[in-house]
Amino acid sequence: MKTKVISFIVHLLIRALGLTYRFEHRESKDIKDAKKSGPNGAYLYALWHQNIVASILSHMGRPHVCIVSASKDGELVAVTLKMLGHKSARGSSSKGGQQAMMEMTRIVNEGTPGAISVDGPRGPAKIPKKGIFEVAKLTGAPIIPLVPIPLNFWSFKKSWDQFRLPKPFSKIIVFYGRPIYIDKNIQQSDLVRLSEELTAQLNNVEINALRELQRN
Repeated sequence: MKTKVISFIVHLLIRALGLTYRFEHRESKDIKDAKKSGPNGAYLYALWHQNIVASILSHMGRPHVCIVSASKDGELVAVTLKMLGHKSARGSSSKGGQQAMMEMTRIVNEGTPGAISVDGPRGPAKIPKKGIFEVAKLTGAPIIPLVPIPLNFWSFKKSWDQFRLPKPFSKIIVFYGRPIYIDKNIQQSDLVRLSEELTAQLNNVEINALRELQRN
């Protein structure tokens, strides 16, 4: 009961905060085509953990499934996500990771897109874990790098990921990287290359986005 009450309050605060934001999606034809190519129109967003709030709020119109820690704190997150219209696959790299991956695979195959903070839940920051590649391999869903850039935000420098919280009434521009398609025959030896490709995509999209915004 306590978890539900806290989650309800958190979800109201998030919704209220979200109503103050203005979103602009830079979604190219390649991204739109990629979203149609997965199982029943599903895809996998890949994002850094520091951008999780802006990522969730910028995609409130369609339910996504997220991997959430199996811990007690994770229960609060899972209930809050459900109230926001999203789904959860419970587990983490330290506990129940395989179970969470299989649950996400099942939900994605049914047509619900996924969203994974690829360096979460505890880091190291900006180093992708292999889970997203495994889900992409099992489902055929394309991986789409997702980089929301709030024009004004608080950065929590002491957190492991330098967590970002967009300030009220900020504009958030959502950028997308080039879709990554995973072959069903990939081997463990391919994961290093794929991880490097995804890291480069996420970092380069942000660098180029910031340069563009500074020019404008």
